[in-house]
Amino acid sequence: MKVPKFEELSSLLTITLSLSHGQADVERGFSLSSGVLQDNITDKSIVGKRLIKEYLLSSYKKPHALDIGKELRRSCANARSRYHDHVDQIKTSKARKLEESAKEILNQEMKELQEKTAILEKSKSN
Repeated sequence: MKVPKFEELSSLLTITLSLSHGQADVERGFSLSSGVLQDNITDKSIVGKRLIKEYLLSSYKKPHALDIGKELRRSCANARSRYHDHVDQIKTSKARKLEESAKEILNQEMKELQEKTAILEKSKSN
């Protein structure tokens, strides 16, 4: 079996030559982000807007040329109720977690009190 003389140098050159020589993708990302940034906007909204904008740019479509069908209209009409359901689900989840943690704290305190009571009863009987 023949081993190359400069094996590490060969792998270094392969890695180096596979790197991108430009930053066009990064610059394009910043450009897209600057177009969708607004005050009081969440990360999910930014991601959604960027996805839409990238789709339109990559498919060379204009917003006025998109086909708006019944399914899209129905989805938009139900968006508010889906949003409120999502918010309610998050609130319920937070309330449930808070209740569970409160129960766990109470259970720990009860165990500590029982242990202290047991210790006091033992010392009282001695």
